[in-house]
Amino acid sequence: MKIASFQNHQGETRIGMVMNDTIADLTAAFEKYLVEEGGVLPACAMEAANIRMPTSMLALVEREYEGQADLKDVGDYLSRVAKDKKIIYAPNGAKVTYALNEVKLLKPFKPKRCFNIGVNYPAFVKIMGVIPPEENKTCMFMVTPEATIGPEDVINWPQSAEEVCTELELGVIIGRTGKRLSQADALDYIFGYTIVNDVTAMEIIAMGMGTG
Repeated sequence: MKIASFQNHQGETRIGMVMNDTIADLTAAFEKYLVEEGGVLPACAMEAANIRMPTSMLALVEREYEGQADLKDVGDYLSRVAKDKKIIYAPNGAKVTYALNEVKLLKPFKPKRCFNIGVNYPAFVKIMGVIPPEENKTCMFMVTPEATIGPEDVINWPQSAEEVCTELELGVIIGRTGKRLSQADALDYIFGYTIVNDVTAMEIIAMGMGTG
């Protein structure tokens, strides 16, 4: 399942399920699912949908097990009812399905904490002239959550940066609280994955590492 944050026609931030060239508002879809599949009264369904399938991706992630279960249910429902790509509306009249080109995709969510794993491939070690971490240890550093932006946002970097490079990376969204996890249990705590374009001013990073 591919999910994303987007801005609808009213300028509201929503979370949606991407289906080829369309995206479905998951809060509105969950309301429709509760009425049609659960027999819930429309007024009650709208209130429940806003709680169980919130318009904030972070709020959904923080629901942990319950949120992921609701996400699976509404995803399965949409896979059945939205096959013909026609526009679908929730019982309260809210639009459920949009064409991707009529909405603005946003960053998936603003993380509370963002950690990068550094020095994790041989080419970086050679280029930067740094010492890799010892076996079974990881080099990590924090990135301010405000530094994360959406796929259509403008990338700004310092005027003093002479060399700016990009690195295509895998982003891992942690979806459950926990500590001292075993390697065997770690994947159970992942909510999902995203693609990250890490844009770096290399000479500034090199100064911080004491190289160059």
